[in-house]
Amino acid sequence: MAALSGTALPSCLPSAPKADTPDLTLPTQKAVDMRSDGGFTLDSSLTARQTFTQVVQPLLLSTCGACHKIDGGVGPSFLKSASPDTYDPYLTVTNWHDFIIADPTQSLLLRKGRHTGPALCPPADQCVPGLSSEWDTVLAWLQLENTERARLVTQPFKPQVPPFYPALSVGNTKVNNIIDFGQISAAFNGISLQFYATVLPNNRDLEISNLRLFNAKANAKANEQRTIHMGNPRFLVWLYGVPHPDPLDSFSTTDKTVGLNQNDVDASGKDIPGAGNLIVPGLFTLTGYHPGSSLSVIFGVLELVGTVSSGNPCSTTGYNIFHDSIVPYIKATNAGKYTSCLQSKCHDTTTQAAGLNMGIVTTAGVDLSKLCESLKFYNGLKVISTNTDPTRSNLHPYKWSNANCVTAGLPGGCYNDFNALLTSWAAAEAM
Repeated sequence: MAALSGTALPSCLPSAPKADTPDLTLPTQKAVDMRSDGGFTLDSSLTARQTFTQVVQPLLLSTCGACHKIDGGVGPSFLKSASPDTYDPYLTVTNWHDFIIADPTQSLLLRKGRHTGPALCPPADQCVPGLSSEWDTVLAWLQLENTERARLVTQPFKPQVPPFYPALSVGNTKVNNIIDFGQISAAFNGISLQFYATVLPNNRDLEISNLRLFNAKANAKANEQRTIHMGNPRFLVWLYGVPHPDPLDSFSTTDKTVGLNQNDVDASGKDIPGAGNLIVPGLFTLTGYHPGSSLSVIFGVLELVGTVSSGNPCSTTGYNIFHDSIVPYIKATNAGKYTSCLQSKCHDTTTQAAGLNMGIVTTAGVDLSKLCESLKFYNGLKVISTNTDPTRSNLHPYKWSNANCVTAGLPGGCYNDFNALLTSWAAAEAM
């Protein structure tokens, strides 16, 4: 991997540090408790960020600030403020290379010995009589950072990827982010979401663009098939250990099914090698992002499904039912405009939502056998009936409601007729 306004969070989110964040500029809480042996324990009521601001930041400024507080100083600016409004180096320090690592005792922040400036006083050296050493204090904070971050580890049975820091595009220089679904399950290896991330002016909000789903597999065998079904991907911004979902739930209606090595096609219907599959519209603004924030993604649905073109064609009887009875529902029109499956940005030839190009039904005499086979698979799983059932609440944007039936020139309650036809089609294929 290059890896919101308050709403109730789904239970599948990673657990996170407690959400309450007092004013960090005011040391209203006692950050260090002294022990009789001259050591200390950090106040357990403080988050890692509060501990940094109240305890570690003053310590580092007094020992390292003269050389490392600004760009162009004597040394690397790891204490540079991440905020243009007030001095706050937390995000700079915590994102600095090799500072926060799996073994905090090996952190570069601790292991940088005496150089042009002094090293942090080691554990055996009491720098200030009666107080713990600088080294111990920073180590305790680094351990607290690791403890909090460990709470963000996702549970393996939930469809989500853990927090990551996006690689940012600047100007015309585009940097691709790759979210590997193999983090969720080894069965998803090679499946990924890819996108560009650009910070908007004034360091407020993040533009996600060219969002695409890829289903690739290394060393795939000839004719090997693997189909991924993804629904409702939702980005989150993590601020101080608290997740903030995209408040608009921008992809709430996204329901994408992509076969192995399947790509978008051009206007003539030819495969575009390496294009992946655009998550329409592929562009949205993630509010609440600030430089240094991490992101994660959760999914309404993320699963492998059966193949959709697997050498199991429609029977003669089944094809006739599909062609004569189901296709009219697919291409229903009103005043010359398609009103059901072929609406813009649905299963039309341009968008091909879920990888299904139903637009071919509008061409007289065209062979519909492959489309019949694909939809036969979904009909066998009752996906078509479930998705269009007006009494069900799911991700599919179109339902055969009474209003939609009338708009399509069909009698109210036409879903019942449609469902009966689907049942007849499934029965014919089972014979």
